[in-house]
Amino acid sequence: MILINLCGGPGAGKTTLSYYLAYRLKKAGFRTELVSEAAREHHIYHYPADRVPQQLLDNQVLNFGQQFERVLRLQRHNFEVVIADSPLEQQQLYFEGHPYVKSLKAVIADCAKYFETYNVFINPRPGTYDPESRLQKTEAEARGLDKNVRKLMKNKFWQEVDWDQEEKLGDALVKLAKSKRAPKFEIDSCPMISIKEIKKRRFAPKKKKR
Repeated sequence: MILINLCGGPGAGKTTLSYYLAYRLKKAGFRTELVSEAAREHHIYHYPADRVPQQLLDNQVLNFGQQFERVLRLQRHNFEVVIADSPLEQQQLYFEGHPYVKSLKAVIADCAKYFETYNVFINPRPGTYDPESRLQKTEAEARGLDKNVRKLMKNKFWQEVDWDQEEKLGDALVKLAKSKRAPKFEIDSCPMISIKEIKKRRFAPKKKKR
């Protein structure tokens, strides 16, 4: 399984782009699944719109653990490609100030080794930020985290694209997925030999070299 991490600050277009990439891969015949952000789903599905879930504020261990399990679960089911709009490493944006920050960062580094990962950085479209279900209520706050994301990922990315370069990224991803798929064994290309013929060849006297 290969894991595609879509990286960037809040509202960069990670989730929107993940839908397109999943479509491209499925259309190309790959077993593909999306991994959405567990923390954001707490906000959307379990709490009123005017409240921030408490676990998003004081329990980053839970948030990371849930995200890790989501990815690991898909690897157990042998998906070929998984697309995550919330990379494990990017969870560290919200660790500062907690007593477990150092140890949890070490855990993340170890857990990330479970997967063959390709990181993609997305440059956002200015003026389109939607603060719904986000801790950052202004575009300036959200874009201020882009530099932090680069730092967390050590500014090493398999691809870096603008928000509207979905076809370029889709082409590169399909090509990558094809290169990782093991070639199928074509039975029709192999001539069938009977047991009788095998024995005949095996015990036939060897010709002497002149």
